[in-house]
Amino acid sequence: MNGEVIANAIHYYGRYARMLQVPYLVDADILAYTLPEGKEDRPLGHPNGRFYVASAEQSFLQMEKDGFEFTAEHPYMALTPCYRTEDVLDESHFNIFLKLELIEFYPKHGPMAYARDMCNFLWTYYSLETR
Repeated sequence: MNGEVIANAIHYYGRYARMLQVPYLVDADILAYTLPEGKEDRPLGHPNGRFYVASAEQSFLQMEKDGFEFTAEHPYMALTPCYRTEDVLDESHFNIFLKLELIEFYPKHGPMAYARDMCNFLWTYYSLETR
């Protein structure tokens, strides 16, 4: 894990996205809702009956379920530990890792605008050219 990369991403996206403290444990229905079709999962359970997140997307959905009201057209971000039960692990795929995730409910800008912003981030901090 490269903490500097995460810190740079938080700094960069913090210009317009609000960092939220999000739950790391979610209800079973949230896990089921976000599980890709045809994929089986072996979620890591907690004694309180909830499950550890595999993505901050699940945390955001749990917050919405619990009554948090997200502002339309306002981006949010969250840093979460993500637990995965992948069968294939190597030097870049782990069972648990940190992930900064951005989300916007009811966005006015399309995915291409976010793709351009990601290209700008990679160029600004790492001088990586993207196509």
